[in-house]
Amino acid sequence: MTVRPVIDLNAIAPVDAYEIPDRIRTAVCWRSPVDMFPYGTQPSRRCDLDHTDPYDHGAAGPPGQTRTDNLAPLSRKPHRAKTARAWHLTQYE
Repeated sequence: MTVRPVIDLNAIAPVDAYEIPDRIRTAVCWRSPVDMFPYGTQPSRRCDLDHTDPYDHGAAGPPGQTRTDNLAPLSRKPHRAKTARAWHLTQYE
């Protein structure tokens, strides 16, 4: 038996980095247990976490771009399609 602490999904602080820390990845996977692509069945733990609003790598990029409300789990093929701008993802609150 493994005992894990309860995670307050609303108390996870955003970060100013493209890489996603484990605490944010865990929170997103708990919130969205499967791929967010329509009819997705891939468990979110095995998906890429995609920035819904594309990450701005420039020096003037806004702070806190990597946060739970700007990430969604996508399996590899839909993630690549979105990155190539073949389709657009909208994330609702």
